[in-house]
Amino acid sequence: MDVNNGTEAGLGVNIRRGRPSDSEMCHQIMWHAVTDLGTRQGTPLAGTAADWWPASQRQFQYLSRSAAEWWVAEDVEPGSLIGYARSIERGGLFELGERFTERVVVIGDENWAAFHDAPVLSPAALKGRKKR
Repeated sequence: MDVNNGTEAGLGVNIRRGRPSDSEMCHQIMWHAVTDLGTRQGTPLAGTAADWWPASQRQFQYLSRSAAEWWVAEDVEPGSLIGYARSIERGGLFELGERFTERVVVIGDENWAAFHDAPVLSPAALKGRKKR
C-alpha cells in the first residue's frame, strides 16, 4: 500500500509500507541519526553505518518480518529512503519502537499516524519556500 499524497501534491515524497529489502537503508538512516545525536552530545560513535550493519542485520531483518506497522518515506527524485517509522505489538501493547528521518518529511495530516512524531511541514507552511 502506497500513500502518495506527497507526490500528488508535488512535494517529492512517497509514503509506503516497508519491505524487507528496505532494512539496510533504514539501518543507515537510524545510524546517521544516532551518531549525529552522539556527536552533538559530545559522545561520538566510531565507524560507519556499514561497519555496524553486520551486528544489526539480524535485528533489522527480524523487525522487518514482525513489525505491527512499518512505513517508509522515500524521496521520489533519487528513489532513496529519507525516513521510517516502525511499531510493534506484543501482549495487547502497541508501541512505536522506532522513528528516524534524514531530514524534515512533508506528509499530509491523514498520514500522520504513520510517522507519529516526525518533523512535519504542511503544504501551507511550504508556500514561498524554494523547491530542491
